[in-house]
Amino acid sequence: MTEPRAGLRERKKEDARRQIIHKANRLFRKHGYEGVTLEQIADACVMSVRTILRYFSTKEALALAVEHDLLESFRSRLANRETDAVTCWRDFQVETLHLMESAEARQRMIAIFSTSATLAEFSLIGQTYQDILADAIAEESGDVPPLETAVFATLLVSSSSAAFRRWLMYDEPFDIVVLDKNFDRVCTAFDVRKPARGQKAKSRAAGAQAG
Repeated sequence: MTEPRAGLRERKKEDARRQIIHKANRLFRKHGYEGVTLEQIADACVMSVRTILRYFSTKEALALAVEHDLLESFRSRLANRETDAVTCWRDFQVETLHLMESAEARQRMIAIFSTSATLAEFSLIGQTYQDILADAIAEESGDVPPLETAVFATLLVSSSSAAFRRWLMYDEPFDIVVLDKNFDRVCTAFDVRKPARGQKAKSRAAGAQAG
């Protein structure tokens, strides 16, 4: 049986996207972010700039394609979670920690933090994490003031980001214990009690059925 045409088309698009990311990252490593143009990336991929822009809206979005993919992964996980939103965020951090442990990943992240355009894009991604996490926490928290859930989500995301950035910039080893302590401090500051795994998900499911 041959693969359906639509499935083959999607696979080709994903292959092209991976090729663009690979070629672009290689050029960024060699010449630096600001030393690479979309035209050079297109030439390396044997594509037009217009084709590149069908996959990535800007050069910044291409440079941080990995981070955008992780964001979408978390968005999907949050939408389909079987635990509370706060624990979902913690588990996501723990499970993705290894992605930044290699020397190549460290160098890449340092380059992102060292260039204003990519740092701005990284900050926008961080803001999106905060927004979707705040929405999920608010959904579970009922009558808690929106500002409180927004500040709580901001501290959860920014404290993790600050820890990662310090580890990268000072070439320190990633420490899951430190990440856990930061997480606990933020939760304690907001008097958050970690619910049993699945408790919030069941509550959400019951609410949906009642509606």
